[in-house]
Amino acid sequence: MMAVARRRQIVNSYSKVLADILICSENKESFFQELYNFVDKIDNQSFSVNPLIYNKYRNAIKDITCSFNITNEVQKFVLLILKRHYGCLLGEIIEQTKQLLNNKLHRTEVFVLSKNELSAQMKQKIEKEISNQIDNVEIEYKIDTSIKENCINFMSNGNICCLDLKKISEKFFLS
Repeated sequence: MMAVARRRQIVNSYSKVLADILICSENKESFFQELYNFVDKIDNQSFSVNPLIYNKYRNAIKDITCSFNITNEVQKFVLLILKRHYGCLLGEIIEQTKQLLNNKLHRTEVFVLSKNELSAQMKQKIEKEISNQIDNVEIEYKIDTSIKENCINFMSNGNICCLDLKKISEKFFLS
């Protein structure tokens, strides 16, 4: 079992290096997508070997090295993470790297959460309003059944804003 502070330190340091590798690359987006694809291939090859079982873990890494054509720095770095027995932290490292890249590239990611699917017209209005206020924004819509019926939550960089559409419509249309 790894201590929480040690785990956070490992994730932070590997994420910073991976973000630097991706920033230095010419085509950041394709490399980041390639990173996701590479990790998916590894997961699909059932790399669920416990790092504490040393021989099985080492053999699994050899199989990955032989079966994949390791061509770029990103794949080499992921392989290094696996060789150092931090494969269980790979998901956290990738998510932290994504956040670091968004910060370095001044990109904002906004999640629009609602109980039911929003109409295309509503999505278009939301995208227009957010794009007018924020440059370089990526908007993603998700359904969350825990949200109240007439509410929409906006989440960006860990901050949440909740709008009650019923109260807003009553305020603006009935006044």
